[in-house]
Amino acid sequence: MKILFVCRLYSGFEESLQNGVWKPKGAPTIARMIEHLDASKDHELELIFTQKGASDTLYPSHVEIEGLALKLHVLRGHNHLPAWLGKFREKLSDLYQASQIIWAYHRIKPDIVYCDRVNIFPASLLARFTNARVIWRVMGVLEEMHQAVKSDHWRAALSRFMWRSPFKSVICTLDGSGGGPWMDHVLSKNTPRHLLLNGVNKNLKEEQVNLLPHKGVKMLFVGRLEALKGIEEFVDAFYSAAETHKNLHAVIAGDGSLKNKLIEDAKNKGYADRVHFLGSISAPELKYTRQNTDFYVSLNKQGNLSNVNLEALSDHLPTIVPCSHTDKGIDIDTDKLVPDDVFYRFGTVGDTQALSNAISHLMDEKVRASYRQAAQKCAAHILPSWTTRIEQELQIYEDTKPYDFALTIADLGSGGAQKIAVSLMNDLNQAGKKIALITLKDNKSDFHKLPQNIKRITLEHCNEYKGILANLLRIYKIRKALKDTGAKCVISFIAPTNILCVWAALGLNNRLIISERNDPTRQSFGQMWDKLRRLSYRFADRVTANSQNAVESLKAYVPEHKLHYVPNALTPPPKLNKQKDKTILIVGRLHEQKSHQTLLKAFAKVHQDHPDWTLIIAGEGPLDNQLKEQAAQLNIADATTFTGVVKNPYSLYETASIFVLPSIHEGTPNALLEAMSCSCAPIISDACEGAMPFVKHEESGLIFKTGDYQQLADQLNSLISTPEKIVQYSTAAKEHTKPLYSRSTIEIWDDAINAKGQS
Repeated sequence: MKILFVCRLYSGFEESLQNGVWKPKGAPTIARMIEHLDASKDHELELIFTQKGASDTLYPSHVEIEGLALKLHVLRGHNHLPAWLGKFREKLSDLYQASQIIWAYHRIKPDIVYCDRVNIFPASLLARFTNARVIWRVMGVLEEMHQAVKSDHWRAALSRFMWRSPFKSVICTLDGSGGGPWMDHVLSKNTPRHLLLNGVNKNLKEEQVNLLPHKGVKMLFVGRLEALKGIEEFVDAFYSAAETHKNLHAVIAGDGSLKNKLIEDAKNKGYADRVHFLGSISAPELKYTRQNTDFYVSLNKQGNLSNVNLEALSDHLPTIVPCSHTDKGIDIDTDKLVPDDVFYRFGTVGDTQALSNAISHLMDEKVRASYRQAAQKCAAHILPSWTTRIEQELQIYEDTKPYDFALTIADLGSGGAQKIAVSLMNDLNQAGKKIALITLKDNKSDFHKLPQNIKRITLEHCNEYKGILANLLRIYKIRKALKDTGAKCVISFIAPTNILCVWAALGLNNRLIISERNDPTRQSFGQMWDKLRRLSYRFADRVTANSQNAVESLKAYVPEHKLHYVPNALTPPPKLNKQKDKTILIVGRLHEQKSHQTLLKAFAKVHQDHPDWTLIIAGEGPLDNQLKEQAAQLNIADATTFTGVVKNPYSLYETASIFVLPSIHEGTPNALLEAMSCSCAPIISDACEGAMPFVKHEESGLIFKTGDYQQLADQLNSLISTPEKIVQYSTAAKEHTKPLYSRSTIEIWDDAINAKGQS
C-alpha cells in the first residue's frame, strides 16, 4: 500500500531533524506509525512535515535522517516569508503548503492520504476536489474546536465546512476530550469514524532517577510547566495540604517557562526540601518515577485519558483527576472506562480546596492500596499494548485503501455470467485482492453464494422507477459506488449493465473491462439498448467475449486492440462413480433463447421408439408453465422431469448420457461445457457458435440446424441406437474441455485484466 503521510513538524520531531537521528519525543502514536510503516515491506511511505510558523530553522525540502529509510519532505512555515506581508504570511503559507501536498498526491498517486489535525486545509481540499482517499487524524479535540461547533463566526463556519469534507475515515484519539460527541456534531453522517485509545509500553524497563526523595508520601505531576497544564493549581493544592501532612512531598517531572518561578516560590514558602524538580526525563526514567511515587495528580482540562495518565494506570498508580464536563463531552469516556475506585474525581481545576481534600484522602496507605488493586484490574481490562494499537490503525488503513476490483452485474441469479463472476471473485479473493460487488438487485434473488470478505453494494430504490429515469439513477448510483470503493479495475457483465457502467465510469481513474456473454448480432436487448451498446462499448478499456464469433461481431464498433477472447473457465469435474442412465439432459434458463420447445418436440418422437429413455429439464424461467403444458400435450409428461434450479448440476451431469443445447443463439455456454467435462455426449444447434471449438460434428458430438426438431430427433435416435457412438462422443467431449479446467478463472482472465493480450 502506498501512503502519503502528512503531519505537523512537532517540536519533539524537530529535535530529531536537527540532530539528524530519528529519536522522536511526544506524539507517540504518530511516531510509532511512521516507524512501523517505514519498516514494513507491505507499505511504501512518503512523509511530509509541515513546519510551524514559529520555527526559525530552515530545512531543505528533502531530508535524510538516520533511522528512517522513507522519503521525507519539510514544507516551510510562514516565518520564512517576508515580514512586510504581515498577517497575510500565515494564509500564504497555508496555501503554499496545501499546493505542495496536492502536487505530491498527483505525483505519487498514493492509495491513501493521511493528514493530522492541523493539516485540515489540504485534507479538505484533497477529499473534496480529488479522488484521494483521505484519513483525517484528530489527536484529541481542543477547546476552540468545541466552541466552533455552535459559533456564528466565519472562521468557525469555515472549520465546520472543512470538517464535513468527504473523508474516507476519521480517527480520533480516545483521550477524554469529547471526541465522540464532537465527531457526531461536525462530521458528515456517512463518514466512518473511530475512537482509539492510545497504547502503553508494557515491556518498558525503568531507569533510576537519583533526584527522587527516599522518604515521605510523594505526589507526582508530569507535564509542561505552563499555566495551561495546571502546574500552578498543583502546587497551590500541595501547599494547602502540606500544612497538615508534614510528610507530603511534591515531585514534578517536566520543564517549561514557569520552572524558575516555581522553584523560587518553593524557597520563599519554605518548601524547597519538599518540592522536587526532575526536569525533562526519559520514558524509562519516568516509569521509575511512577513506580516510586505514591499517587499522581492530573489536571488536564481537556480530558484525562492522555498518554501520561494511561501510563500511570498501567503502573497501577493511584490517580486524582477533575470531574467530567458532560456539556462538552469532556471525560464522559473516562467515566465509562475508568471506575471511581481507580481514578479519584475531585471537582474542577482551580478548586484548590477540593484538590487539597483529594490529596488528604490519598495520604492513607490503606486507601492507596485499594486504588492500586482496582487500577491493576482496570489496566488489564482496557489498556492495549502499542502493538495492538498500531494494528487497530493499520486495519483502518486497509479498510480505507482503494478496492483492487469492483465487479458489476444485475444480480447473482443462476445464469452463466453470474457463475463466471462468482468464480472470478473467488480466485481474486484467494489471491488477496480487495473486491467489491455492485448489483442492481439485492440478495433475495441470489442463487450463487457470495465469497467471504467481499463488500456488496446494492443499488437501492432504482427499481422503484421505470425507463430512462431508472437508468439515469442507476448510472448515478454506480458512479457513486465506484468513487466510494476507488476500485482500480472495474469488470462488468451483460450488455445493459455494461452500458450503464461505461457511462458511470467516465472520467474516473479506473480501468473498465466489460464482458459480453453472447454474439451481439444474435442477441438483442431492444432497439435502444442495441444502439447504446454500439455507442458505448468503444469507451471501455477492454471488451471481452467468450466466443470468437462475438469478438468478430464486436469489431464493427469496438477498436480491435480493445477486444479480447476470454473462454469460460470450468470447475474441475468430480470423479464419476455412477453409471450413466438412459437420460437426455438440458440445463438452462427456461427462456425463448434456449428453445426448449424444439427439444420437447424431438423427444416426443424419440420416446415412441425408446420409451425407456427420459428427459430432464433443469432450470427456471418465464416459460416454466408453458413448457410443462407442451410436455403434457405431447404425451411425454411422465417421461419428462422439471427439476427447477439445481444448486449442484454436476449430480445431473454425472448420470446423464446425452446433453442437448438447442438454443437460437449462445456465447460459450457453461452448462454444455460442464456436461461435456462429465462425459455427456453433446448435441447442439448450429446457432451455438461459441461452442463450435469444442463440439466437432461426428467427432465430439453432433450439430443440427437451429429449430429443426426432426433432425434433432433423428440424431437422438441414432445415438441411442448405437451406444458406442455415445461412448465415442462423450470421451472426445471430455478431452476437448480439459484445457478449460486446467486453468483457473483468474488465469484465463489474466491477459484481459492486465492488458497484455490481443484479440
